[in-house]
Amino acid sequence: MKRRMSVWPIAMLFSGCVLAAHTDSLPEDVRSFLDNADTCQHLSGEWDSSLPEERRREIERDVDQYCGAAQRRQPELQKKYKGDKAVEEKLSEYQF
Repeated sequence: MKRRMSVWPIAMLFSGCVLAAHTDSLPEDVRSFLDNADTCQHLSGEWDSSLPEERRREIERDVDQYCGAAQRRQPELQKKYKGDKAVEEKLSEYQF
């Protein structure tokens, strides 16, 4: 069990490198959208009614910021990059 557990952090680091390399070829505005969209999804999973009120408000502010930005940019980017299959594929991974 210990041996398997020691490989896990290395595998996680490697998967992050592969993901970063895959998105490096995308335009900067698309990468910015992906950062906002990923942060939005992460924050949405953080919210819990049992959290202290201050933390809930902090998460709600961040969700508004990142999700709002992603929600506004997605249709603009879909229009701008219509016909670019790589970009269309990445944008279609998110539903806002």
